[in-house]
Amino acid sequence: MLDAGRRAVRPGTAAKATAAGAAVAAVALLITVYRAPEKEPDAAPPVRPTATAPAASQPPALPDPPTSPDVRPAATTSAPARPSAPAPAPARTPASTPVATARAVEAASRRDLLDRTNALRASSGCAPLRTDPRLTRVAQSDARAVAARGTVDPPGGRTADVGERVTAAGYAWTSVGEATAFGDKDAAAVAREWAEDHMRQLLVDCRYTDVGVGLVVSGSERAWTEVLAGS
Repeated sequence: MLDAGRRAVRPGTAAKATAAGAAVAAVALLITVYRAPEKEPDAAPPVRPTATAPAASQPPALPDPPTSPDVRPAATTSAPARPSAPAPAPARTPASTPVATARAVEAASRRDLLDRTNALRASSGCAPLRTDPRLTRVAQSDARAVAARGTVDPPGGRTADVGERVTAAGYAWTSVGEATAFGDKDAAAVAREWAEDHMRQLLVDCRYTDVGVGLVVSGSERAWTEVLAGS
């Protein structure tokens, strides 16, 4: 055995050995030079970018128009409004004439006298008198006659004739009578006067059922009549 690190060399073989060693070295060199490189792991395939639609963008906001303190809004003109047709005037209520007022006062006075007469009759147990248009016409005619003469007839002076006038008016009577008054007297004064004299017996006669009241105003004077009758 050879010692470590020593090599036996035979004569004549040194060149061969040297050549062989050179060949081995060359092969080793070639092996070393031409050794295939170690295969690296396959690289990942390149990632292709995905095409995406561009995000819709809002149009840029328009800036507010510049304002100038010296710019005033243009005056606008409009056609004048057509005047509307005038509304119809409300119907006028005819004013009360003096004649109409006088008639209304006379009518109210007649009712007042009749109410007082019926109150007197009620105190004697008699039924109230009913107004009859035929007797009213006779009473109004007699009141005009009293106003024309300015005095009342003597008691009973017209009683005999009143029956004829009532019959002529179309009233068929079985009892009839008439009370009269003249002067500056209202209904209250006339009713009081009749209740205190002989006319009271006429007014509280329960046989009478119907009545006509007459009134004529002449200045400050008044002529009053009541024609009573029963059928």
